[in-house]
Amino acid sequence: MARRTASRTSRAPSKESVAPRTEPVALTAAAAGMGFVLPVAEVPFATDPVMPARVLVLGAVLALGLLSASRERLSRRMTVALAVGVAVFVAAALLGRTPLLSLLGRYPRYEGLPMVAAYAAALAVGARVLAAAPGRRVFTSAVALAAAVNGLVAAGQSLFASHDRVTGLLSNSTTLGTFGLVALGVVGWSLLAHPRPLLWAGAAGAAGCIALSASRGVLVGVGASLVVALLLRRRALARPKWYALVGAAVVVAVGAFLVPATAARVIGASPFADSTVSGRVLLWGESVRLWLSHPLAGVGPSRFVDAVNRFHTPEWAAAVGPYAPPDSPHDVVLQVLCATGVLGLAALVAIGVVALRDALALRSPLFVVSATVAAGLLATYLTSFTDPVTTTLGAFVVGGCLGVRHEAPQPRPLRIGTSVAVGVVALWLGVSLLVAEAQYSRALTATAPTEPAMSAVAARPWDPDLTRRVAYTLSALAQKSGTDLRPVLVPLRDACARLPESTECLVTLSAATDVSGDHAAALAAAETALAVDPTDVDAHLARGIALAELSRQDEAEAAFLTAARLRPSAPEPWTDLARLYDTQGRTADASAARATAARLTKR
Repeated sequence: MARRTASRTSRAPSKESVAPRTEPVALTAAAAGMGFVLPVAEVPFATDPVMPARVLVLGAVLALGLLSASRERLSRRMTVALAVGVAVFVAAALLGRTPLLSLLGRYPRYEGLPMVAAYAAALAVGARVLAAAPGRRVFTSAVALAAAVNGLVAAGQSLFASHDRVTGLLSNSTTLGTFGLVALGVVGWSLLAHPRPLLWAGAAGAAGCIALSASRGVLVGVGASLVVALLLRRRALARPKWYALVGAAVVVAVGAFLVPATAARVIGASPFADSTVSGRVLLWGESVRLWLSHPLAGVGPSRFVDAVNRFHTPEWAAAVGPYAPPDSPHDVVLQVLCATGVLGLAALVAIGVVALRDALALRSPLFVVSATVAAGLLATYLTSFTDPVTTTLGAFVVGGCLGVRHEAPQPRPLRIGTSVAVGVVALWLGVSLLVAEAQYSRALTATAPTEPAMSAVAARPWDPDLTRRVAYTLSALAQKSGTDLRPVLVPLRDACARLPESTECLVTLSAATDVSGDHAAALAAAETALAVDPTDVDAHLARGIALAELSRQDEAEAAFLTAARLRPSAPEPWTDLARLYDTQGRTADASAARATAARLTKR
């Protein structure tokens, strides 16, 4: 009797063994947050409706996942590989020209150390959440619901909005399509074993996201996923027939061709289809030259948008121009090479090799799902860019097949400390971004926009991109309503000093100082921009405007004509020439310039 009592006593739960009772709550919340909340999170801001919400949601999801007492975790070698990758990232940032900004991350995707660490943490949390069937079921249902919502929103935008390309709730059409690809992989495999109505709705929504995104890169990703699915289908728990997989891909492809905008882009009938391809080719060439100038460690994370300016060519100015400066090479290999060099690419390859080795050894039920999603993402990223939604979701899914069962959960102090650290960083970055974008959006409609605009700048004093964006808006408002620009000029000059080679910032500074009446300073800023990139059309226009204000009309005319030669399709040089000719009394020349501007505007 005593022996039986002792046996029962020895099985009394310890503090650590009680933890699993709370584990499902944290893991369920993490699964639901990652699968549903992250892809639909949005705030009603005109300036940036997605990133403030994404940062906060992602931080909360990862904090919950890291807090859980799961015994499923990444292998030690995977953890070491990720740590080495993060170390290489930090080293590349410190060796670049803007160490702090590279570490923090910059607009629009803020892929600095916190976001890259979040991608790594998503692998770890995926290993914990998706190890058990309940976690997989919650995550799959959440992804299906998010895909259905985004598909409906995208359909509404396609039917009722005047967008050239729809974006759903993801702010970018390619991101919408890439999310659809991930969702289709996750939901589609689950449909084979559990054909629930929600999953059917999610699969339809995911297919709609792909078709309506009009992204050719995503369609290539679907093809890559299909090839991997056919190769690995015999390893799946529910083995589909090969023709079922091919049929599903055909349905997606046919659906894409039934969408006029997508069909036009695929066959090249869209006016932007050819320019997108030619622009990519030019950008890749410039990116290679940029990388070769810093082959070992790259130019530093988040530096591409500025560092590539020195490598722009007249062909780039004619085909693309400075109107939407690329912050990524739109190719994941070049993205890694330009940011972190050969060292970064080697670290990424090492992580991939370790992940593949672990996945093959563990034989997880999520192996086929993870492989198809990873293949589709990689193929899509060869013509696109990483982002906090699709990259995090992809890492989360891949992490699901890398979970190794350890003898015990991590010590509670370590779990709490890690979770709190993630939460604090996410709150700091997310709340500051939320406040800044709220104030910035308020400035767009305020009768006195200077006060909310400067409040936005004050919310993130380390963020020169926000200062530049705010100054650009105030300059545009000042031309119409006489908004006082003096408060923003000092932080704007500081922002440009902290953004070496940023022609975008220098052109904004030129416009702001010109509107404020300091035409000599406006000319100096424009000429500094041209010293970085002699093909920058906006810089030539800013220089011409400043020269005209300084009564140097012949030089102003030459600047405008240079801009027109660099960008034959742009109406702005001719509009500026017409105004210049008006001041000179050259009526016939002014009329001809206006006619040219009107003809180019109608294109």
